[in-house]
Amino acid sequence: MPPAVSIPDPQRPPGERVARKRTIAFLIGLGGSVLLVGGIEVGCRIALHARDRTESNVEGEYLREDPDLGYTLLPGSRVHAWSRLGSETIYDAYYNIDSLGHRVTLSGDPGAKRTVAFIGGSFVFGEGLDDDQTLPSAYALASPQDHVINLGIPGHGPNHVLARLERGELESLLSNETPSIVVYVFIDAHVARCVGSFFITTRFGRRAPYYRLDATSVCRVGDFESGRPLRSLLYRVLRKSAALEWSGFDWPRSDAADSLELTARVVQRCAQTFEEQVPGGRFVFVAYPGARLASAVLARAELPPMSVLDYTDLFDPASPGHSLAHDGHPSQHANRILAESLAQDLASR
Repeated sequence: MPPAVSIPDPQRPPGERVARKRTIAFLIGLGGSVLLVGGIEVGCRIALHARDRTESNVEGEYLREDPDLGYTLLPGSRVHAWSRLGSETIYDAYYNIDSLGHRVTLSGDPGAKRTVAFIGGSFVFGEGLDDDQTLPSAYALASPQDHVINLGIPGHGPNHVLARLERGELESLLSNETPSIVVYVFIDAHVARCVGSFFITTRFGRRAPYYRLDATSVCRVGDFESGRPLRSLLYRVLRKSAALEWSGFDWPRSDAADSLELTARVVQRCAQTFEEQVPGGRFVFVAYPGARLASAVLARAELPPMSVLDYTDLFDPASPGHSLAHDGHPSQHANRILAESLAQDLASR
């Protein structure tokens, strides 16, 4: 029996038939990949919805747009802020902002012998707490001889502090005959805010001050959106991915050498600028308990003229009673512990 002979299709050359098979295989593979990615995205969205069960709200407006900072506090405002997890109340508080745009504290005696101004983000502002439960108010109770000012603004970092100094905000507030101390409270999240990471710029830091290293100094280049338009566009595209959000993706990494170096230089510039603007004033860097990046930042900064109070081991923020449940911000109890240590250490300096 003669061997079978393959009769070619006179309508399709062999090369065309191979190309057609490859195209079909590619389309099948592409369709499968799209279905796989889509399935992962849907699954992550369902998982995120199940994980993020807290309900939070702020009744009223206490923030306003600011050309230098992105946003700041609204003078003379009062809001009701609350957060719940099912039937459990995480916090229920009222925020009062005075006529100068500062969170109200227990201390308001301008005739005090010394002024202590706290600056930073929500840990200083006192997110989730009433006015008399914040860190500055706790310090005012522990050190009644001082006039205390709360300059904290939720979401702000060292880049915001430097921008506020460069526009003379602290100079006009603290340049008087009363000795002044600025207490900057550092938490690890401040590194991501300073470098404008993916997480920060796609949520609340799009218009935050953008500083970058120029040789050994830092210079401002607008805000994160105007100074990095291509990266901002990429971030906005990636922000749509539920899988990235579920994974906790963020870039640049806060523990990267460049991120730590920039943060250190910005903090150092804050100290230098303040002490140039307010002769006799002191800039105190406070490492909040549990801030594991504080030592790496400080190792890259030139300490004089900056004073440092390292409270990283004062208590464990994750231990019961030291943070608001399901939230992570400091509790009134934690603020009292830190304020008492601050009062003792600042009294001896």
